[in-house]
Amino acid sequence: MRGTAATILTVLVVAGPPCTGKSTLARSIAERRRFVHLEMDRLRARLLPDAGNAKSARTVAYRAMHAFAEVLLGLGHSVILDATYGPADHRADVEALVTRTGAALFLVQCRAPADLAAVRFGGRATDHPANDLTAVKVEALARAYPYHADGLVLDTSDALDSAREAVEHYLELEVSLDSGSGWSRAAIGRWT
Repeated sequence: MRGTAATILTVLVVAGPPCTGKSTLARSIAERRRFVHLEMDRLRARLLPDAGNAKSARTVAYRAMHAFAEVLLGLGHSVILDATYGPADHRADVEALVTRTGAALFLVQCRAPADLAAVRFGGRATDHPANDLTAVKVEALARAYPYHADGLVLDTSDALDSAREAVEHYLELEVSLDSGSGWSRAAIGRWT
C-alpha cells in the first residue's frame, strides 16, 4: 500500500473495452471526489482533430494525458485517467508516473455484457471521438478484453450509483496498486 486516497494524491485509472461505461463512471467519480477527469478519446480529438484513430494518434494522446496528469499532480490535484489501457507501454507509463509523483495508483476495470456494449454504442452521440468503431467491433472487444486480477473489476451494467459506490468503497479501502503488481506487464494480446 502506497498510502491512502484521502492523504496522498491519487491516480485512478478507469480502463476497459469501449462502451462499458468508463467515461460516465469517471465523470461521476470526478464530480463527487473533485478529481480531474482526463479522457484519452477527447484529448486525441482535441489535440489531433485530423488524425483519426490511428495508433500513432492514440499514442500521442496517451502521452499528453499522462503529461497533463503529472502537471496536475504537481499542483496538488488527484486525477482520473479514462482509456482502454490495452497497450502495455501505456500502462507502464502510468506506473512510471506514480513512481515519479509519489501518487497512489488505483485501477478500476469496467465490464459489461457484449450485447449491452453494442446497444450503448448505438446510443452514442454521433460526435463521439471514437468514430472508428462499429457495433460488431464493440461486441468483439467486450468479449475479448483481458481483465487484470489487481484492482477492481466492475460490472457496469448495473445502475451508475451502484458502480460509483463500489469505486468509492474501493478507494476508501486504501489498497493501491504498487509497481510490482504486474498490471503494466500483463499480456493483453492484440489490444494496441
